[in-house]
Amino acid sequence: MIEAVLGAAAVAAAACAPLQALMEETLGPRGEIAAGAVAYVGLADAPGCTVSLRGGTELGAGVFEIASKIDSALAAQGWRRDPSADADGAGATAAGYVRDDRRLTVTVERDQPEAGPYAVVLGLRSASDR
Repeated sequence: MIEAVLGAAAVAAAACAPLQALMEETLGPRGEIAAGAVAYVGLADAPGCTVSLRGGTELGAGVFEIASKIDSALAAQGWRRDPSADADGAGATAAGYVRDDRRLTVTVERDQPEAGPYAVVLGLRSASDR
């Protein structure tokens, strides 16, 4: 039983490798991959993987500039934006994407709206998990 769970986690983590490469090509830092529950607006959390990084202004001039860079890179890889999953707040923005049988969330935020490092997280999960 434990081996099956660990095997599923390894598959989920491996699925994030292309997103890790995309983040490195787009923003510079490589980002860290982790397996675990991934949220998507309007759906229950589901198993998946994340690519996370923290950084300063080398990533971009603000959350929207960083998110725009990621959006362009994802569009070039065939990801379609899901406007129903978009959300903005003070010092934060989030977007959702769909491609094949996958859903992807992208969040970019700062510790404080105008200061502190940026946190960028890409979360990948199956589109069929509700």
